[in-house]
Amino acid sequence: MAETIGEEIEIFDTEGTHTVTYANGIFTATSNLHGWVLKFRLLKAPSKLTEEERTRVLKYNLGKVTPEDEVSIKDMFMQNEFIEELN
Repeated sequence: MAETIGEEIEIFDTEGTHTVTYANGIFTATSNLHGWVLKFRLLKAPSKLTEEERTRVLKYNLGKVTPEDEVSIKDMFMQNEFIEELN
């Protein structure tokens, strides 16, 4: 079953917001305006990030990073460095 990442996410170079879900390494972004679907593949699991990569992802989303902060799937999608568009 897909996990909902967010329902009002703006995606680079698209119009309006999207509802984004994640399942089995694939993000599915459905336009809330047109119903168009974009698919993205996760290139690297959060647990496989180096400390430098982890800090980059978290800084994008949090601004300030502590050693206790964990990278989530949503962080990975929003930061956009470790995903690839499939369509």
